[in-house]
Amino acid sequence: MDTENPTTLQREKSVLLRRSTRAFSDKQPQEGVMGAIATVCCSLVFSLIILAICNVISIACVAIGSIYLDKDYCPAQKNIAPVLIASGALAIFLSIFEGSSKIRIATDGEEVEEPKDCCYFFLQIVRFAKLTLFIYLSILVFSLYSHVKYEVYTPTNPDDPNYYCHPTLFIFAFWTILFVFICLGLGIIFCCCCCCMTALVVSVNK
Repeated sequence: MDTENPTTLQREKSVLLRRSTRAFSDKQPQEGVMGAIATVCCSLVFSLIILAICNVISIACVAIGSIYLDKDYCPAQKNIAPVLIASGALAIFLSIFEGSSKIRIATDGEEVEEPKDCCYFFLQIVRFAKLTLFIYLSILVFSLYSHVKYEVYTPTNPDDPNYYCHPTLFIFAFWTILFVFICLGLGIIFCCCCCCMTALVVSVNK
């Protein structure tokens, strides 16, 4: 009966061990790349969904503000409707401008640095105005929230404040503000999750 040389057996075992180790090491980078791609895709889908919802809300802000622009609809806070129109119009303008810039970058195939000219500073002013209007709208709504009335009434004393505000206008403004805060919170949580997933993928590949 023929017996195999022990040296030959050890050589074959070492060859098999090297092949299995190489296959495992080749598989790890592939899994890391797939995890990174999945993270980027999830981030892109989440961003697109939030952007679409924000555009719809911006259009609705302009529409609701235009419908209830008359001061008689909300004598308690007469500036809610104008602020809704202004903030919605600024949001639509920024979305169109920034979206066209992204499309141009994707078409050209290379990213172009944003020029530091008058247009750039104008955009910064628009962004600052949008933030200021949002803060002002939050102050208007939350200062009226505790004593707003949805039924039309006339104070017995002309000097008494009139806390009436149309329910559609006030509730829409209130939930629009809450939606922005919710999106900010979800965005922070989502970014933290993405960072944790990326760190986990990097640590696994080491």
